[in-house]
Amino acid sequence: NIEAEITIVEPKDYFELPFAQLRALVEPENFAPSIRKPIHQLLPYVKHVKAQATRIKDETLILDDGSKLDYDFLVIATGSSFPSWPFLKGSESTIEARQEKYMIASEELKKADSIKIIGGGSVGVEFAGEIAWKWPEKKVRIYESGQRILKSLDDKTAQRALDILNELGVEVNTGERISKDAAESDGSLTYFAVGTKPNSSWIDEHSGLA
Repeated sequence: NIEAEITIVEPKDYFELPFAQLRALVEPENFAPSIRKPIHQLLPYVKHVKAQATRIKDETLILDDGSKLDYDFLVIATGSSFPSWPFLKGSESTIEARQEKYMIASEELKKADSIKIIGGGSVGVEFAGEIAWKWPEKKVRIYESGQRILKSLDDKTAQRALDILNELGVEVNTGERISKDAAESDGSLTYFAVGTKPNSSWIDEHSGLA
């Protein structure tokens, strides 16, 4: 057997299941805590360095605290960010801080009578469905600039999702682009669920990897 020392560099002390976050927003007390676990529990035999990678140079990983890590093999799995809605890619360093953020965000959502979601992709569609399922009395509207929701999926799947949203009472507007000011003009709580961005900007162009 070959034994290897494995180190994970991650500024957070937990892992969060990304595709469960939207349900967690409407069920913050019971469901939200179940979607994250401390890294030391999930990976007990892996060394966790709680830091941010900032650069790669000469087969060395340079961290934000100035320290360096040598390696034989490097796996880059820095994921993506959600610039239009940073909450979805939370930067809170502890489970407790992340859970508190969920409670605050969910309370804001709970108090709103009218919600607008800009973007009819998978995030926008799922979030609208979660809100309408939890609070059927709320007015929920989706605005999608394209001609249909879920444009990355096939027509049949998109139509099925549209049918479910209609059953839940969600208003779906397609072929309509709406600005932030316009979205919030009637006092609605507005979420922008558009676009992700790879977290690769820290990789220096001289590292040989960019």
